[in-house]
Amino acid sequence: MTRTLAMLTGSAFSGSTLLTALLDKHPQVCALGESQKIFRQESGPHTVCWDCQTSLAECRHWVRWDQDQPFYQFATANSDCPVLVDSTKDPAIMLEQWHKANRYPGNVVAIFLSKSPLEQVGSYWRHHKWQLPESLSVPWTPEECVAEWIGINYWFYGFLQQNRIQVEFVTYANLTRHTADTLERLLTRMGLDPRDDSPCVVSHVVAGNSAVIGAVTADAVGFDITGRENYLDGKYAGREAKLTVEYDDSWQEMDQEFRARVDAELKRRCAEVEPLMQLLGHSSPEDVNDG
Repeated sequence: MTRTLAMLTGSAFSGSTLLTALLDKHPQVCALGESQKIFRQESGPHTVCWDCQTSLAECRHWVRWDQDQPFYQFATANSDCPVLVDSTKDPAIMLEQWHKANRYPGNVVAIFLSKSPLEQVGSYWRHHKWQLPESLSVPWTPEECVAEWIGINYWFYGFLQQNRIQVEFVTYANLTRHTADTLERLLTRMGLDPRDDSPCVVSHVVAGNSAVIGAVTADAVGFDITGRENYLDGKYAGREAKLTVEYDDSWQEMDQEFRARVDAELKRRCAEVEPLMQLLGHSSPEDVNDG
């Protein structure tokens, strides 16, 4: 059986944890989560196994990995699924591990998930506003947010092209508004039957957006240190613990001065912004209002 490594690529706060959870529902998919947390032995309140609902150090699956063994070799040897999904986001990190495993799994494809500039800047703005300790961090300016969107997307796409990796583009708007069609396209691209309803496997997914993780695990274990209700301004607080898919339009809540500077910077850098939007599948600066 030829194994496929699906590299989930894109910016932070672009919906990667949601897409990971949705793909992991397929019985032939083994989602790893943000694997760099595993092979770099990172710890903290965010590095939690969804299935064990414990810290990475206590996960009954990943504690068995001998760090002398290439990471993807261990992951494939301990799963019968034909597709592994790595949500690390940075393709350079994932391809480095792929080469260490002597290019195993044998097939590799990138799923490039992106938000439009306004959606992404809104995510940066919200996370910086609510999650960065004021005494320790300085939130990005509108100009820095735009520069990050341009830089990270061009860099990741250029790296994938240079390494001749096939790319499937997914927009956050389509993922949340046309979920079934988007998942069917991705699963078909990975050689899977989207309608396979056989029992799912336990994947031991690690890390990701804490608010989504809480919804997936139906438990707040691992988040007591910082308080689950504080994530995303309490966006998921008080909800029944289950995964739901809905479009997040909180980018529209940016204050007027911040938004005006974002619009001005996007206009000033339109020669970089517009072709990148078309490449990623965002038809126009106004496409976030469609649907």
